[in-house]
Amino acid sequence: MNLTPFRSVHLPSFWLNISMTVPLGFFLASRTRSHRLLRVAAAAFAVSVSIELLQLVLAVTLGADRATDIDDVLTNTGGAVLGALLCRVISRKEPRWLS
Repeated sequence: MNLTPFRSVHLPSFWLNISMTVPLGFFLASRTRSHRLLRVAAAAFAVSVSIELLQLVLAVTLGADRATDIDDVLTNTGGAVLGALLCRVISRKEPRWLS
């Protein structure tokens, strides 16, 4: 269990955690009319913490080879926020620089 942020960053899993939650952020932002980043970040944080807690429970009860890591929570949340920003950019009808 790692509770110290970015103490031991493994770059492949760092980028994987970001890229796998971009669609979640895109989906959440497309479903809310307000496109509030704080709501997307809170939802992604809750989902990520739930996953990490499930990994902890599985490791303790079944001896599963999973690690609970605060870096995963942070990068998952960041990936979802990135997805929400991407949704915001794509959903604009006309680029600002054209008007």
